[in-house]
Amino acid sequence: MNTIKTILVSTLIPLLTGCNESLNKKLDEYFPLNQKNDGQAVIVSGAFPINTEPKIRARYTSEKCTALHLNSDFIPTGRDPWHTNEEWDIQYKDNNKFETRIPLNGGGWCDWKLTNMSIGLVYTQHPLANKQTKFLVSGILSVYINDMNKSRYSSEKDIENKIDYAPDFYTEYEEYIGEYSEIAFLSPAKYSKYRLWLHAGNDGYVNYNPKLDSSKIRKSFEDKENKWIEYPNGEIKHEQK
Repeated sequence: MNTIKTILVSTLIPLLTGCNESLNKKLDEYFPLNQKNDGQAVIVSGAFPINTEPKIRARYTSEKCTALHLNSDFIPTGRDPWHTNEEWDIQYKDNNKFETRIPLNGGGWCDWKLTNMSIGLVYTQHPLANKQTKFLVSGILSVYINDMNKSRYSSEKDIENKIDYAPDFYTEYEEYIGEYSEIAFLSPAKYSKYRLWLHAGNDGYVNYNPKLDSSKIRKSFEDKENKWIEYPNGEIKHEQK
Protein backbone atom coordinates (compact mmCIF):
# COMPACT_ATOMS: atom_id res chain seq x y z
CA MET A 1 0.00 0.00 0.00
CA ASN A 2 2.79 2.42 0.91
CA THR A 3 4.47 1.71 -2.42
CA ILE A 4 1.27 2.48 -4.32
CA LYS A 5 0.81 5.70 -2.30
CA THR A 6 4.37 6.79 -3.04
CA ILE A 7 3.89 6.16 -6.76
CA LEU A 8 0.63 8.13 -6.79
CA VAL A 9 2.18 11.04 -4.92
CA SER A 10 5.21 11.07 -7.21
CA THR A 11 2.85 11.19 -10.19
CA LEU A 12 0.46 13.81 -8.84
CA ILE A 13 2.86 16.32 -7.28
CA PRO A 14 4.19 17.64 -10.60
CA LEU A 15 0.58 18.06 -11.76
CA LEU A 16 -0.44 19.83 -8.54
CA THR A 17 2.52 22.19 -8.49
CA GLY A 18 2.80 22.62 -12.22
CA CYS A 19 6.04 24.16 -13.35
CA ASN A 20 5.76 26.93 -10.76
CA GLU A 21 8.34 25.58 -8.30
CA SER A 22 10.82 24.61 -11.00
CA LEU A 23 10.42 28.01 -12.63
CA ASN A 24 10.91 29.81 -9.31
CA LYS A 25 14.07 27.83 -8.60
CA LYS A 26 15.52 28.70 -11.98
CA LEU A 27 14.57 32.39 -11.72
CA ASP A 28 15.94 32.55 -8.17
CA GLU A 29 19.28 31.38 -9.56
CA TYR A 30 19.27 34.18 -12.15
CA PHE A 31 17.88 36.82 -9.76
CA PRO A 32 19.13 35.81 -6.29
CA LEU A 33 18.92 37.57 -2.96
CA ASN A 34 20.89 40.82 -3.04
CA GLN A 35 23.04 41.42 0.05
CA LYS A 36 23.46 45.06 -1.03
CA ASN A 37 19.79 45.82 -1.63
CA ASP A 38 18.59 49.34 -0.81
CA GLY A 39 16.00 50.33 1.78
CA GLN A 40 15.53 49.67 5.49
CA ALA A 41 18.32 47.62 7.05
CA VAL A 42 19.97 46.42 10.25
CA ILE A 43 23.49 47.79 10.74
CA VAL A 44 25.67 45.32 12.63
CA SER A 45 28.93 46.65 14.04
CA GLY A 46 31.37 46.08 16.85
CA ALA A 47 34.87 45.12 17.87
CA PHE A 48 36.27 41.62 18.32
CA PRO A 49 39.13 40.27 20.46
CA ILE A 50 42.52 39.49 18.95
CA ASN A 51 42.87 36.10 17.20
CA THR A 52 39.12 35.90 16.62
CA GLU A 53 36.69 36.95 13.90
CA PRO A 54 32.92 37.54 13.81
CA LYS A 55 30.55 35.38 11.78
CA ILE A 56 27.10 36.51 10.66
CA ARG A 57 24.34 34.36 9.21
CA ALA A 58 21.07 35.90 8.02
CA ARG A 59 17.87 33.95 7.43
CA TYR A 60 15.35 35.13 4.83
CA THR A 61 11.84 33.93 4.00
CA SER A 62 9.84 34.19 0.78
CA GLU A 63 6.05 34.18 0.63
CA LYS A 64 6.25 34.51 -3.15
CA CYS A 65 8.25 31.33 -3.71
CA THR A 66 6.57 28.42 -1.92
CA ALA A 67 6.56 24.63 -1.79
CA LEU A 68 3.63 22.26 -1.64
CA HIS A 69 2.97 20.99 1.91
CA LEU A 70 1.86 17.38 2.37
CA ASN A 71 0.49 15.92 5.60
CA SER A 72 1.35 12.48 7.00
CA ASP A 73 -1.12 10.90 4.54
CA PHE A 74 0.58 12.63 1.60
CA ILE A 75 -2.43 14.89 1.08
CA PRO A 76 -1.73 18.50 0.05
CA THR A 77 -2.77 20.91 2.82
CA GLY A 78 -1.31 24.18 1.61
CA ARG A 79 1.99 25.73 0.75
CA ASP A 80 5.12 26.49 2.81
CA PRO A 81 7.32 29.55 2.29
CA TRP A 82 10.87 29.08 1.11
CA HIS A 83 13.78 29.86 3.42
CA THR A 84 17.41 30.61 2.74
CA ASN A 85 20.41 31.07 5.07
CA GLU A 86 23.09 33.49 3.94
CA GLU A 87 26.66 33.67 5.20
CA TRP A 88 27.14 37.42 5.36
CA ASP A 89 30.06 39.37 3.97
CA ILE A 90 31.68 41.43 6.74
CA GLN A 91 33.38 44.77 6.16
CA TYR A 92 36.45 45.02 8.39
CA LYS A 93 37.88 48.27 9.70
CA ASP A 94 41.03 49.17 11.63
CA ASN A 95 41.71 48.01 15.21
CA ASN A 96 39.67 44.80 15.02
CA LYS A 97 36.43 46.63 14.25
CA PHE A 98 33.75 45.69 11.76
CA GLU A 99 30.49 46.94 10.30
CA THR A 100 28.04 45.46 7.85
CA ARG A 101 24.58 46.25 6.55
CA ILE A 102 21.82 43.63 6.32
CA PRO A 103 18.75 44.74 4.31
CA LEU A 104 15.27 43.83 5.51
CA ASN A 105 14.21 43.34 1.90
CA GLY A 106 16.65 41.03 0.14
CA GLY A 107 14.84 41.48 -3.19
CA GLY A 108 15.53 38.98 -5.94
CA TRP A 109 12.91 37.05 -7.87
CA CYS A 110 11.52 35.54 -4.65
CA ASP A 111 11.28 38.90 -2.86
CA TRP A 112 13.22 37.68 0.19
CA LYS A 113 12.38 39.17 3.63
CA LEU A 114 14.76 39.12 6.61
CA THR A 115 13.38 37.08 9.53
CA ASN A 116 16.36 36.70 11.85
CA MET A 117 20.12 36.70 12.10
CA SER A 118 22.82 35.17 14.25
CA ILE A 119 26.08 36.85 15.17
CA GLY A 120 28.87 34.75 16.65
CA LEU A 121 32.59 34.60 17.23
CA VAL A 122 35.23 32.06 16.27
CA TYR A 123 38.93 31.72 17.04
CA THR A 124 41.35 32.04 14.16
CA GLN A 125 44.23 30.61 16.23
CA HIS A 126 44.90 29.53 19.82
CA PRO A 127 47.96 28.23 21.75
CA LEU A 128 46.15 24.97 22.61
CA ALA A 129 45.21 24.23 19.00
CA ASN A 130 46.81 21.64 16.74
CA LYS A 131 46.02 20.15 13.33
CA GLN A 132 43.11 18.17 14.78
CA THR A 133 41.49 21.17 16.49
CA LYS A 134 38.12 22.49 15.37
CA PHE A 135 37.30 26.15 16.03
CA LEU A 136 33.57 26.45 16.71
CA VAL A 137 31.40 29.50 16.09
CA SER A 138 29.90 30.28 19.50
CA GLY A 139 28.94 33.14 21.80
CA ILE A 140 26.00 33.51 19.45
CA LEU A 141 23.56 36.42 19.62
CA SER A 142 20.21 35.68 17.92
CA VAL A 143 18.15 38.61 16.64
CA TYR A 144 14.59 38.27 15.30
CA ILE A 145 13.07 41.10 13.27
CA ASN A 146 9.70 42.66 14.17
CA ASP A 147 6.97 40.00 14.27
CA MET A 148 8.64 37.59 11.85
CA ASN A 149 8.38 33.98 13.09
CA LYS A 150 6.79 35.17 16.34
CA SER A 151 4.53 32.77 18.23
CA ARG A 152 3.13 32.41 21.74
CA TYR A 153 6.14 30.23 22.53
CA SER A 154 8.66 32.93 21.58
CA SER A 155 11.04 33.80 24.42
CA GLU A 156 13.11 36.64 22.97
CA LYS A 157 13.73 39.85 24.87
CA ASP A 158 11.91 42.72 23.11
CA ILE A 159 13.88 45.86 22.34
CA GLU A 160 13.36 48.80 19.99
CA ASN A 161 15.75 50.04 17.32
CA LYS A 162 19.10 49.24 18.93
CA ILE A 163 20.76 46.30 20.71
CA ASP A 164 23.99 46.74 22.65
CA TYR A 165 25.47 43.32 23.36
CA ALA A 166 28.77 43.24 25.28
CA PRO A 167 29.07 39.92 27.13
CA ASP A 168 32.15 38.61 28.91
CA PHE A 169 33.55 35.52 27.22
CA TYR A 170 36.05 32.95 28.33
CA THR A 171 37.44 29.97 26.50
CA GLU A 172 36.18 26.38 26.50
CA TYR A 173 38.62 23.68 25.38
CA GLU A 174 37.32 20.13 24.85
CA GLU A 175 39.64 17.28 23.94
CA TYR A 176 38.50 13.85 22.81
CA ILE A 177 41.77 12.10 23.55
CA GLY A 178 43.31 10.39 20.54
CA GLU A 179 40.81 11.95 18.15
CA TYR A 180 40.35 15.73 18.02
CA SER A 181 39.74 18.83 20.11
CA GLU A 182 37.32 21.77 19.96
CA ILE A 183 37.72 25.37 21.09
CA ALA A 184 34.76 27.67 21.64
CA PHE A 185 33.50 30.49 23.86
CA LEU A 186 31.41 30.45 27.04
CA SER A 187 29.47 33.38 28.42
CA PRO A 188 27.39 33.93 31.57
CA ALA A 189 25.23 36.48 29.72
CA LYS A 190 21.57 36.15 30.73
CA TYR A 191 20.06 37.06 27.38
CA SER A 192 21.30 35.98 23.97
CA LYS A 193 17.97 36.10 22.08
CA TYR A 194 16.37 39.42 21.18
CA ARG A 195 13.46 40.61 19.07
CA LEU A 196 14.36 43.89 17.39
CA TRP A 197 11.35 46.12 16.70
CA LEU A 198 11.97 48.73 14.01
CA HIS A 199 9.91 51.84 13.28
CA ALA A 200 8.83 52.20 9.66
CA GLY A 201 11.57 53.73 7.54
CA ASN A 202 14.22 53.59 10.28
CA ASP A 203 17.29 51.37 10.29
CA GLY A 204 18.02 49.11 13.24
CA TYR A 205 21.38 48.75 14.97
CA VAL A 206 23.16 45.86 16.64
CA ASN A 207 26.43 46.52 18.46
CA TYR A 208 28.27 43.26 19.14
CA ASN A 209 31.24 43.87 21.46
CA PRO A 210 32.27 40.73 23.38
CA LYS A 211 35.07 41.01 25.93
CA LEU A 212 37.40 38.02 26.24
CA ASP A 213 39.21 37.07 29.43
CA SER A 214 41.93 34.87 27.94
CA SER A 215 43.20 33.92 31.41
CA LYS A 216 40.06 31.86 32.05
CA ILE A 217 39.94 28.53 30.24
CA ARG A 218 37.60 25.66 31.09
CA LYS A 219 39.14 22.41 29.87
CA SER A 220 37.36 19.09 29.50
CA PHE A 221 38.94 15.78 28.55
CA GLU A 222 37.32 12.53 27.50
CA ASP A 223 38.60 9.11 26.54
CA LYS A 224 36.86 5.74 26.19
CA GLU A 225 36.49 5.31 29.95
CA ASN A 226 36.78 8.67 31.68
CA LYS A 227 35.67 12.28 31.49
CA TRP A 228 36.85 15.17 33.62
CA ILE A 229 36.71 18.97 33.66
CA GLU A 230 39.39 21.40 34.77
CA TYR A 231 37.91 24.76 35.82
CA PRO A 232 39.72 28.13 35.65
CA ASN A 233 40.03 28.17 39.48
CA GLY A 234 41.99 24.89 39.41
CA GLU A 235 39.10 22.66 40.51
CA ILE A 236 38.91 19.27 38.78
CA LYS A 237 35.59 17.46 38.50
CA HIS A 238 35.26 13.87 37.30
CA GLU A 239 32.07 12.78 35.58
CA GLN A 240 30.58 9.39 34.86
CA LYS A 241 30.20 8.42 31.23
